[in-house]
Amino acid sequence: MHFTALNAGIICLFEPIHLDAATRRLHLPMAAASVELLVACIASRHGIRRPAGTVMLALYAAYVAAAVAISL
Repeated sequence: MHFTALNAGIICLFEPIHLDAATRRLHLPMAAASVELLVACIASRHGIRRPAGTVMLALYAAYVAAAVAISL
């Protein structure tokens, strides 16, 4: 996440980055939420077990479905 933010910041020094609505409303929030979810699972004493992995897979499938629906 920090690497991406650093690259975007350097690029913005030379030219503004224009983000479309789908990026602002779906892709960026999902990127932030996925990092938070992964950190929460890793920080727990149990790590990432099968139920958490199943939930993550279902959330990813929902994200892909939403991204495809938005792009149509």
